[in-house]
Amino acid sequence: MSQAISDSNLSIRHISKYEDRNTYGISRIINAFSAFEGEFGIYFNDEKVRSDRYYESKELVIKTLKELVEKQSGKKSKKDIQDFVNLIENLKDSLKQQLDHSIKEHFNVIKPFIKYEYGEVSKKKIDSLTTRMNKLRNSIAMEN
Repeated sequence: MSQAISDSNLSIRHISKYEDRNTYGISRIINAFSAFEGEFGIYFNDEKVRSDRYYESKELVIKTLKELVEKQSGKKSKKDIQDFVNLIENLKDSLKQQLDHSIKEHFNVIKPFIKYEYGEVSKKKIDSLTTRMNKLRNSIAMEN
């Protein structure tokens, strides 16, 4: 493992350093987003975050793919299509969608913080904030 780290084949960006204890380095950001996503799952459980149209479309795609599985004669084809069904069934909401939903549900709590930080509270400011947070998390996850 030491050799892999030395050769830059194993990322260690997520490991905190003692001197970073008062800053928001990558490890603290990852931990904060991870904690938020975990708490979101507990607090909102299976609450729908997206539009009814999205969930109807998702069910239609799953139903159509399951029908296609039944029509296939090859074992491998059936498995491949079923794998797609499983992927679609297990799709999670994006961090941005979770943040937007949380802010909407608890707007009275978060409003003073947004006003303090941005001077005003508007849909545009909130959307900009959640978009940037989502991009940050995805950038860290993809090591960009």
